[in-house]
Parts: sequence; structure tokens; C-alpha cells
Amino acid sequence: MAGNSKINRTPDLDISRQVFAKRVVLILITFVLLSVVIIVLFIYRPLKVELEKSLVNSFQELANIRYISLENNINKGLEGARSMSSRSVIRDSILDYMDKEITLEELKVSNQKKYEDGAKVLDNLILAERYVEDNLIASYPVDNYEKIDCGSWVNLDKNSQISYEICLEERNEYLKVLSTIYAEDKIIGYDMLLFNLKEQIHNLCTDEIKSEIISQEEMANIIKDAKILKSNGSNILLYNGGDFYKAFHMKDTNSLIVRQGKEHLLEPIYRTGSHVLFITIGVLIVYTLGIYFFIIRYAKNELDNSCIDLNVAINKANTDPLTNLCSRRCGEEFLILEFEAFKRNRDSPAIFVIDIDGLKKINDEHGHLVGDLAIQAVSKKLEDSIRHEDIIFRWGGDEFIGIFHRISEENSLKLAQKLLAEISSLEITADKGIIRPTISIGISYFFDEDYAYIEVINRADNAMYQSKLKGKNKVNMM
Repeated sequence: MAGNSKINRTPDLDISRQVFAKRVVLILITFVLLSVVIIVLFIYRPLKVELEKSLVNSFQELANIRYISLENNINKGLEGARSMSSRSVIRDSILDYMDKEITLEELKVSNQKKYEDGAKVLDNLILAERYVEDNLIASYPVDNYEKIDCGSWVNLDKNSQISYEICLEERNEYLKVLSTIYAEDKIIGYDMLLFNLKEQIHNLCTDEIKSEIISQEEMANIIKDAKILKSNGSNILLYNGGDFYKAFHMKDTNSLIVRQGKEHLLEPIYRTGSHVLFITIGVLIVYTLGIYFFIIRYAKNELDNSCIDLNVAINKANTDPLTNLCSRRCGEEFLILEFEAFKRNRDSPAIFVIDIDGLKKINDEHGHLVGDLAIQAVSKKLEDSIRHEDIIFRWGGDEFIGIFHRISEENSLKLAQKLLAEISSLEITADKGIIRPTISIGISYFFDEDYAYIEVINRADNAMYQSKLKGKNKVNMM
């Protein structure tokens, strides 16, 4: 069909598919994002909060176990001290000394060996001393003895059966124990023992969980900027500087703290939660992609079928069924575009109005079927005689319109004469003889004062009628 390359008469299937695909992608992306938001807000976050609570509770339980373990070790040291101070053989030797039956030196000799034997079985014992009437009668160890300065012992009650305190010295923790020796309902001496708690506390530590005994001042500094999570009398759970603390108030003003970094404590949540979240999102994306490709494939087939049907309908509407040229509807769109282009660049094409001479006579003498054959033969010859860039379409009945680009008035007249000659050479065989059709042509161009394309059609149509008045098979320009 001449000139159809000028206008895309059918919908662009690729563009339609792209638009549809973009809409589907937008919908599915929105679906994925909303799903992720729902998963995070209503599943992941509540689950994360519950897991955090569970892990913090587990941390508290571990801290409680460490505190109980330390208490047991302290009690074990106290029991060892009581055992050393309550042996009857010791009481008897001291009573003998107090009754003047043995001398102080004899008392020291009789106690030293037994004292060493008793001290050796006590775990983590650093030093031990036994006093009678403020006289040191036995000590442990004997060799390389170096007294540890752990403050005064005056805080310990020499009138009670046993008293103790925890002291801190150069970041080491010690247990001081004073155990009295009773005989005949009176105190006849006492043992002073010093245990090293550092190793015991070290055994309570892991790579992630640290334990230590701190002073009241250090505890106050931790609490100062901390967020208290839970307080229960003698122990407190708090968070400060990225660490969780469980503090236990111990004897005197010291506290045992068990500390674990938030990063280590909540690492299982972050690791497991991230894996679950990523897997869930991954499954969701795969599921969404599956839906996407199914929809796109299904929609593509439906769109192709719909567009094919639409193309057929549009082509049918734009094609004259008798001549297979552009229909009047199609031609009017060409004329509108050409007129708009002329208004922009003032370059007018030549507009031909072409009419078959004597078609009514052919119909009357030979019948309408032969008349249709004449129309088809003329339209085919016209289409074959023009350039590909030019346009020819049926305006109605026996009338055609041609649009010829970049052609002067002189050349348009030459082209019209050529078309007259081409049509005159046609011979159509009919039952009643040979038919030799001719045409009359009117030519015009767009004028600056034209308000619509119909004005050039009217001028060309008048020029065509002038050609008929001059004897037909003529061309005239207005």
C-alpha cells in the first residue's frame, strides 16, 4: 500500500509488551516490598525481641551460676578454716601452754607441722597464721614467706567463731578469713587465712563472658550511665556501653559482676535472624519471579492474540476493500498530518484529485462488476506509477487523492500528464468489448491562509471539474 510507511497504522507490540511488563514489575516489586515490611514488622521484629529476652534471661542464669559457684568456693574456704581451728589436738596443746605445762617454743614446734599439713589440703590458700595471746605460733608457707598487704584485719571480728571479708589488691581478689579457736567456752587463739580468689573467678570466665569483683566506687561508675533493666535486692541487671552486666552485692562493699558484650550475647539472633530473613526474602523473590514469568508469558500470548486481532481490524478499517489502497479514513489522517507539517515548515506537497471519466456510463453499459474492475485497474496503475514516498488513496466512488512530496508546480503537471498517459494505455476486456478508461486531474497546494486541509481538497476538486469541462483526460491546476 503506497505511502503506508508514513504512518504507523498498527499498535507497536513491543511497546505494549514493555508497558505491560513494567506495570507487572512495579506491582510485583510493591508486593515484595510490602511483604518484606510485613515480615520485618510483624514477624522478624517481635521474634527478635522475644529471642533477645530469652538470651538476656539465659545470660542472667549463667551469671547466677557463676555467683553460686563463687559462693561455694568461698564457703569451701570457710569450712576449711573452721576445720583447721576446731581440731581437738590443737586445743589441747594450747590449753597445755596456757596451764604452763609446755613452753611457747614447745607449742610452736607441736603446732607447726600439724598446721602445715592442714593448710596444704586447702585449695587456693596463699598464707595462714595461727596466733595465741598475740603470739605467732604457726604459719604457712614457711619457706619464701612474703606477707601480702591486703589492708588491715581489724575489720574482722575476733569474738565471733568465724568472720571474713573480700579485699582487692592490684586487680587481684582475696578472701580474708579469721577463725577463732574455742576451748572451755572461751577464745584461746585464732587462725588468719588468706585465699586467692582470682583463679576461681578466672575459671568462671569464657571468651565472651567475663567475671570480676569490683569495689563500691567502680560499681558506682558503671551504674552512673547505665540503663537498669532489672533490680532484685542484692543483684541488678543493667546495660552500659555495649555490655550487659549482672552485679551481685557481696560481703562488705564489694560486688561480683558478670559481663558480656551485646554483640556476643545477641550474635545468635543476628546470625540466625539474618539467615531466616534472607532465606524468607529469597524464597519470596523466587516465588515472585515465578509469578512474574508466568504472568508475562501468559499475558504475552494474550496480548499477541489481541494485538493480532486489533491489527486485522485496524488494517481492515484503513484499507479500501475494493482497491486495497488506503481508505478515506486513513487518507484523512494523512492529510491532517501533511497540513500540520505545512503550518510548521511552509513546504506544501502537491495534492491531486483524480476522477475516472465516464464511470457511470461503464456501469450502465457493462454492469457494476465491470465498473469495479475499471476502478481496480485504475487504482493499481496509479499505485504502480508513483514513488514509494508518495501517497494515493481512494476518496470515494470513482475519485482518488494523491499526495506528492517535494515537487514543483511544473513537475507536478508533468507527473499528471504521465498519469493520464498510463491510465489511457489500459485496456479492460468486457463482454461487450474493450474498455479504455481515462481520468481527469485537478492539482492544488496548501495556502498560508488555509484553515484546514479541506480547503486544498476543494480547490483541487474544482480544478478537476475544470479538466472535465475541457473535454476530460485533462489536468488543471488551481
